[in-house]
Amino acid sequence: MRARIFRRWNVKEQDRSPWVEECRYRRDRFAEGIERLKKALSYRHQACEKVLPGSRDELEYLIFKTDTYIPHLETVRVLLGGYMAYDAAFRARKKGDEKEMLLELDRCESLFVRARALARETAGQVAGKADDPTEKYILFRYNVRFVIPIAEFCKFIKNVVAFHHGEPTGPRWTGR
Repeated sequence: MRARIFRRWNVKEQDRSPWVEECRYRRDRFAEGIERLKKALSYRHQACEKVLPGSRDELEYLIFKTDTYIPHLETVRVLLGGYMAYDAAFRARKKGDEKEMLLELDRCESLFVRARALARETAGQVAGKADDPTEKYILFRYNVRFVIPIAEFCKFIKNVVAFHHGEPTGPRWTGR
């Protein structure tokens, strides 16, 4: 049996979701990682004037990779926040607090829209320097495995939010 990265989420079964707690833990850890990467990036920029000319391209590549990994991690942090808001919305509903549920759903949608924008921005940043076949392939995979799924999930969240606000929803998903 394959190990799960995240535990199963079911707001009806648990008072506190281990899955959401893992999201919170990872979001905090990524924040720490981002700070470390920013510090490393500043050291790399300082090294630019000291590096030998033959090594400059390699250092610039490391700066580029670090510079694009930071917004990627920021995107993941925002996504995790969106999942946490989704959980909070349905926990509020479980308690009968309709107003809080709608606020959390709106926050959830806002976070996923922000994550979509950050992912697109990161892809654009990579695209600006993707002159190598390997970098182009990484960009392709990033779009297929990250940017497009976030955009599609935003549509789902938009429908959930619209439904709970009593507004018309988009096309129904059939599972096919």
